[in-house]
Parts: sequence; structure tokens; C-alpha cells
Amino acid sequence: MLVRLTTLCLYEEISNAHPDKMTREEYPIMSDNQYRRKTEGRHVRRGGTNGKLKPLTREVPLSLAVNMATDGREYRYPSRRERDVQEAMDIEFYYQVTRENRELCRS
Repeated sequence: MLVRLTTLCLYEEISNAHPDKMTREEYPIMSDNQYRRKTEGRHVRRGGTNGKLKPLTREVPLSLAVNMATDGREYRYPSRRERDVQEAMDIEFYYQVTRENRELCRS
């Protein structure tokens, strides 16, 4: 009886399929389909002027925004990446060519 009463009380909440339900209600409850749509991008929508089906975007994990501030700047410690061999050779060649060009211009 308790399960049936709970289902009856929550039926209106769960059956609400309005797309803006999360911002309209104070304490929204998502159904299984709404949760899957939000986290896994299961459903598609029509978009653009041609009406082609586009997959819904997935929810971005909060771990990606850990160091992101409200002003849009990323406040993490900068880290340098190591150059690979080909990139180092290209830089060395570029500086060698520019050095030779400077020497030719001076003389």
C-alpha cells in the first residue's frame, strides 16, 4: 500500500515531460528517461531550418569545471608540455634559417 501511495503522490512529478522542468520547479524529480537523456544523450531533437535530427548533447561532468571561475577564466597552475622530436627539429631548422637570413642582411 505504501508503494502505491508513493507512486500516486509522485505520478504528477514524474509524468511532467516539460523540457524546462528543472528550472521551473523548486525541487524537480527526473524520470528514468529524463535522467538518461541528460546524462547519456539518448534522445534526439530536430534542429536548424532543415529539421534534421541531431543528437542531444551530453551533460558535461563537473570535474571539467573544477578550476573554472565564474568570470570564465581558468585558475589552475600552468603546465608546460614537452616537445616531441619532430617539433624540436622544426624549431631548430627555423632558427637556423632566420639566423642565416640575418647574417646575409647584415653583410
